[in-house]
Amino acid sequence: MYKSTITIICLIIFSPANLLFSQENNNILKHINISEQSKIEKVNVDILEETIHFSFSISCNTRAGVVKVEIYNPKGEKVDNITVKNLIKKASLVENVNGQLNKKIKYPDKGIWVIKIIPNNSIASISISCNLKNESK
Repeated sequence: MYKSTITIICLIIFSPANLLFSQENNNILKHINISEQSKIEKVNVDILEETIHFSFSISCNTRAGVVKVEIYNPKGEKVDNITVKNLIKKASLVENVNGQLNKKIKYPDKGIWVIKIIPNNSIASISISCNLKNESK
């Protein structure tokens, strides 16, 4: 009984399908702090030929001003965007405004994807998390 159990497990683990079509995950995490003097910033994500799944989550916590985040595919087309506004003018009132954008793309276009951060008199922090699932043969 013990020998046949090991054989079955070995067959599953080392089967040709598992050896030929294994998947690799790559994670990218970036934190950006924005001050009122900050300029437009771009984060590039390189999508390879073997990438079969691209997902990202962008969180923005704004204490003042406006922050816009735009996502562009390798063709330069805007895929998605989010704008987070905190227009509180009273010095005695402190408020944070949070926004989040989540997206999953199967079989994304290959090439450089651009996450463009556009601050406007902002005090904010942004977290960008990307997950790339690659099929290795």
